[in-house]
Amino acid sequence: MLTSGKVLDEDGNELPLHSNVKVEDGQRISACIERYGISRTLEVGCAYGVSSLYICEAISKQPNPHHTIIDPGQFTDWHGVGVRNLREAGFDCWELIQEPSELALPALWKSGLKVQFALIDGWHTLDQVLLDFFYVDRLLEDGGIVAFDDVGMASITRVVRYVMNYPNYRLVGSTKKRLPTSIKRIVLGSVLRRLAAMLPSHIQEEYFSASLLKPLEQIGLVDRCAFLQKSGPDTRSWDWYVNF
Repeated sequence: MLTSGKVLDEDGNELPLHSNVKVEDGQRISACIERYGISRTLEVGCAYGVSSLYICEAISKQPNPHHTIIDPGQFTDWHGVGVRNLREAGFDCWELIQEPSELALPALWKSGLKVQFALIDGWHTLDQVLLDFFYVDRLLEDGGIVAFDDVGMASITRVVRYVMNYPNYRLVGSTKKRLPTSIKRIVLGSVLRRLAAMLPSHIQEEYFSASLLKPLEQIGLVDRCAFLQKSGPDTRSWDWYVNF
């Protein structure tokens, strides 16, 4: 059960609400699902179930909705609050997989599961997020949406930058603009980018970071939650790489 800034476990004990999506992000997730008529969804990381509630509420308006949740710590770290909130809200269109995503996602891929929307919000190290995306990409239908939460964290930003370079993914939305950058940083960045532009591309990649060459504001990536749409099959070559 959700209260103001608190959640209740099955024994009625109050726990502080944290690690949840913000209202603006939850509303954006719902709007995205409703806009594209999505009914089959996936979520890595449930916690207290706030994002799950937004997702299930949105897909429940479609025929045959189904939401797959991956959360190995739901009944340990999160005291079962997430699934309890889903049951209390009257949703029965979901299933919980209590395994780490590095085990659950390959199994879902092998099973032939296809989804139209996926939220990646589990363990936040760069390698884990990239691994989660690797398999989500294989589960996601053409035209589907993958959302990354906590884009303000450097590890998440790096992964999203990388994915935005894929020829079959494009940024279709984000929430909450970043705070303005200082004037000194803006001027310095501009000078360094002009310097880099005079150099061969391989020198640029070796000595200048992608974040300098293409600032987040320039590529449209802003804080908290980013939505990327998959346009079609992966057409990259076997040795494809871009600086990110």
